[in-house]
Amino acid sequence: SCTTFSYCAKPEGCYEDFVFQSCFLKRHDNPQAREAYSRDEWTPWTGGIVERGGGTAGGVSPYASAPSSSSSPAPTPSTGTASGGFSLETNANYAGEVLVDGRQNLKSSVEECGEACLANPSCTTFSYCGKPEGCYGDFVYQSCFLKRHDNPSAREAYERESWTPWTSGIVERGGGTGSSPPPPSSPMPTPTPSTGTASGGFSLETNANYAGEVLVDGRQNLKSSVEECGESCLANPQCTTFAYCPKPEGCYEDFVFQSCFLKVHDNPQARE
Repeated sequence: SCTTFSYCAKPEGCYEDFVFQSCFLKRHDNPQAREAYSRDEWTPWTGGIVERGGGTAGGVSPYASAPSSSSSPAPTPSTGTASGGFSLETNANYAGEVLVDGRQNLKSSVEECGEACLANPSCTTFSYCGKPEGCYGDFVYQSCFLKRHDNPSAREAYERESWTPWTSGIVERGGGTGSSPPPPSSPMPTPTPSTGTASGGFSLETNANYAGEVLVDGRQNLKSSVEECGESCLANPQCTTFAYCPKPEGCYEDFVFQSCFLKVHDNPQARE
């Protein structure tokens, strides 16, 4: 039954509990399409499709790299009801405090998800999983997350890439079509220098989760600021990179506010 597979070749694992040497066997109706959950230079997985009954007894074809765009697609207007409207952006997972867990709030369409947000007075943004295969982990098909963001027009996103499986939107109450200007493009930010102590210093980059073998689990290592997190990395002789969660609502799943992950990477200057 297997038509595609994914393999984790990273000794440090491939996110969460996907351990080194994990080999996932999958079935896809159209393996030649090489549809991918993620396809970028930092994706840790290697994927492949199998080719049976060809010139040889069979073969394996690796997934080829595909260019990805970091520019933000323009939101598409969607007409709501008399209570207001909303606009949508594909390939984006908008940030915000979760009001309603989408896994327990399935909707048949993204428009129905938008209407649910309009009906909730606290809701300003929403994210919908329109992929039948789901949107990573236990985020199932038709999940509709209702969220609140203090500045929804900023369209701040946890992810915004060509492979991001979510469609998100902002609501505009009080009539109108819900059309909204496109979000700004998101080029790679330049790391900002930060002066440390006499023991050394560090530089920071926002909107990035650096790779590396985890030395200290940030969920058990809360720090009051990213600078304090950097100082704790400096104090650990093995630590070369760190990642800090400054969002009061947390940084996905159980990665809570003020989590400070200390990591080791063979080439920290690469900022992988």
